[in-house]
Amino acid sequence: ILRTFRLGYPGVDLVLDESTTEQQLRALAEDRIDVGFLRPPFEQRGLVCETVVREPVVAALPDFHPLAKMQTITLKQLAGDPFVSLPRRLIPGFHDQIAAACRRAGFTPRVTQEALQIQTIVSLVAAGMGVALVPASLRKGQRKGVRYLDIAGTPLTAEIVAAHRAGAGDSGPLRAF
Repeated sequence: ILRTFRLGYPGVDLVLDESTTEQQLRALAEDRIDVGFLRPPFEQRGLVCETVVREPVVAALPDFHPLAKMQTITLKQLAGDPFVSLPRRLIPGFHDQIAAACRRAGFTPRVTQEALQIQTIVSLVAAGMGVALVPASLRKGQRKGVRYLDIAGTPLTAEIVAAHRAGAGDSGPLRAF
């Protein structure tokens, strides 16, 4: 999206700022940013959202984990494992979806380590600190020491939406984006 926009509109400056969903929602409400890339679900009135990416969630396990040789597992099989996770405050909706899926599978995930970046989470999984539920696109990173397994029976998805204030899409650059 960014590359296509930059090629089509070289005169428009794109200023990117890495922020949490909560920070972006606040910045959108305060008219400090034009577009946010957010992980739903979230509650915010007055936004227009368009899905950019929707992908399955997979289990990330250390390659020495007893289940690591499998292709597919169930969430219930992870019930006894420690979890590595992003803090709830960073992506509350996504965090709650995972917790609800685990509860439906009969357990509450025991989060023993939190990290602020998804790449840090994967590194902690590789170090044997626990397991994690992550977007499937992380498979492309081929992180040494980590196996990514499909999760059967649980249609968990990770999504990213592009969001802007309703009515704000009337400006030329934003409409073009």
